[in-house]
Amino acid sequence: MEQFFIHPGLASLGALLVGVPVLIHLINLMRHRRVEWAAMEFLLAAYKKSRTWVILKQLLLLLLRMLAVAAVALIVAQPLLQADRWFLLGGQTTHHIVLLDDSFSTSDRHGDRQAMDLGKDVVLRLARRAVEARSPQKFTLVRFSRPRQPELNAALVDSQFEARLVSELNRITPSQTDAGPLAALQGLDQLLDDSSEKRVVYLVSDFRQRQWQEPKALDRRLQQLRDQGLEVHLIQCVDQQHENLAIVRLEPASGIRAAGVPVTMEVTVHNYGTSVAREVAVTLREDGKERPGVVIRSIGPGQAETRRFTVQFATAGQHFVTAQLATDAVEADNVRYCVLDLPVSVPVLICDGDPAATDGRFLSLALAPSNRVRSGISPRVELPRFLNNHPLENFQGIYLTNFSTLDQVAIENLERYVRGGGGLAVFMGEEVRAQFVNEHLYRDGQGLFPVPLVTPVDLIPDPLNEKPDVEPDTSHPVFRIFEYLRNDFLKALRVYRYFAVPQDWQATSEHPVRVVARLRNGAPLVLEHRFGRGRVIVFLTSVAPVWNNWVGNPSFLVSMQELQSYLARWSDPGLQVGQPLVLRVPAAQYAAQATLRRLENQPLSVPLQGVLKDETLTFRWDDTSLAGVYRWELQPAQGEPEHHAYAVNVNPEEGDLAYFSPDQLDSRLEADVRIMNAAAVSDLASNQARSSVSEYLLYALIVLLLGEQLLAYSASYHPPSLKGVRA
Repeated sequence: MEQFFIHPGLASLGALLVGVPVLIHLINLMRHRRVEWAAMEFLLAAYKKSRTWVILKQLLLLLLRMLAVAAVALIVAQPLLQADRWFLLGGQTTHHIVLLDDSFSTSDRHGDRQAMDLGKDVVLRLARRAVEARSPQKFTLVRFSRPRQPELNAALVDSQFEARLVSELNRITPSQTDAGPLAALQGLDQLLDDSSEKRVVYLVSDFRQRQWQEPKALDRRLQQLRDQGLEVHLIQCVDQQHENLAIVRLEPASGIRAAGVPVTMEVTVHNYGTSVAREVAVTLREDGKERPGVVIRSIGPGQAETRRFTVQFATAGQHFVTAQLATDAVEADNVRYCVLDLPVSVPVLICDGDPAATDGRFLSLALAPSNRVRSGISPRVELPRFLNNHPLENFQGIYLTNFSTLDQVAIENLERYVRGGGGLAVFMGEEVRAQFVNEHLYRDGQGLFPVPLVTPVDLIPDPLNEKPDVEPDTSHPVFRIFEYLRNDFLKALRVYRYFAVPQDWQATSEHPVRVVARLRNGAPLVLEHRFGRGRVIVFLTSVAPVWNNWVGNPSFLVSMQELQSYLARWSDPGLQVGQPLVLRVPAAQYAAQATLRRLENQPLSVPLQGVLKDETLTFRWDDTSLAGVYRWELQPAQGEPEHHAYAVNVNPEEGDLAYFSPDQLDSRLEADVRIMNAAAVSDLASNQARSSVSEYLLYALIVLLLGEQLLAYSASYHPPSLKGVRA
């Protein structure tokens, strides 16, 4: 039934009060008595001549008083009037702008319904009310993931509009993006081209805490819209938080990554729910083929657990690993992809300052022990001058041993290499000079070297002291392998000579340095510091068995393997859903056509034409709307086709389903907006489709009261003024 008043009970009471002036008038008539008075005969005759006019005034006065009471009653009852029934009050065009959240958290499922289904219901109810209004109405529908590509743009609302909207809504499904409300709100500027319209914005979302925890930017944007005269309504389409698990990480752990060598992978599962998840099974695939998975016994609420597993690929090239969970509330974050680019072997550069390369040979043997046991490392021993005029970017680690000096060009090349993400290990020896290191490599903490040096000193033997000569930090990746083992080998390690550092030296927050291992006298022996995006590890003793007996100790081979794993760079070609795939190649070396394929998650094959600019071919694909492994297939001018693969994953943080209720959200926002749940939309839409006439009734009441006073004055008797009359 159609409602005409916000407070219908008060309207009924007001209808009764309208009769009060009539009742008062009748009571006053009953109070009058007829009295014969001869002196009034003359006045009675005059009254009869003007009786009709007097009665008319009294009736008009009574009517004005009744209308005034009726106006007060209507104002209190707050009547609502359809714009098409009173076009003078409600004929302005109303533009409904709906911003619909389609990030993958809206795929949150309860039974057979998703959060987005409730959001679609809200949109449909708003549209139906707009259709009922019959006054000029427009409707715009925008998805969060496509803020500049409206599904409907200022569409006129007519009798066919609902069917058109239903067709559009049926095509919309939750995306795999983490698109938030800010981009959608900022994109409104291109839609607000007519300031004469009444514009109402509806933000239909699940309001997850991740996006609204610190809503300063959102708050500012909402207030800007209010300042522009827009009504803004925030409508929530979820009412409870469901349990959800997400794979938040899948990548190789430290270790050599090469063809034919076992590669250790790590998979991390986060429990975004509120209860303990037990027996979480992770299914694994290598190049699309299933392999044994892993099981996590339990994951506490809000906690993450990491498990390791090993993969091995016999051939060099790009391979991909997939990890997947069982079905739960949200599907998109249950799978994650990782691409491994495995060379035949990992190239490593060893620069030995001694022409005999004694230290270099020991390092080379430790990194590549024999041909029968494949380590995947290909060491190359050179003199330091090799650094002057050879590219270093292809090396997955550089070792500098027993050097006396380095050219400035070599220092600059090393700094560029490490700053770009490379790893450098430095070993001391008889040829090393402290002054050179301090002036050119340390440079008051600005260079590659982490500490200033003093002089080589001997570690005095102490046969009565049972402490080992070396005390490593077993939490560091280089020595972590010794954490849970009996360190008998390390106990047998002897250090005879090392470079000392100044006694007052201390690491600072400006130049942080980590001491990885110390001697029994407390002096630092192994140190690490960051330089740009890379790392430098310095051993203040030698490789060759002159300053220590390490090369004869089995721990040396293990430590050098772990050191190389730590120094090696891993370039993750992974992207996030929504980011474009861009590949640039020299135009002279490749054909101008390429094919892009998606290997998993709805396979795709698209031929693309490269764009030529400055002798470079650029291939670009913007529609990474689905997670998966994407692979470019190129044809070189000579040779076999080349493949370049990328892992495209969802942002797992979107799987955090914790949300704010309307009251909680209201306490975080200062902007003057209305926040409600989906159940309140019907009342909102009803009120929006009508025009409240209370304001007009207030103006009418003022006019009525002024008219009543003037008419009452005119209808009453006023004796002439006696001013100027003498007795």
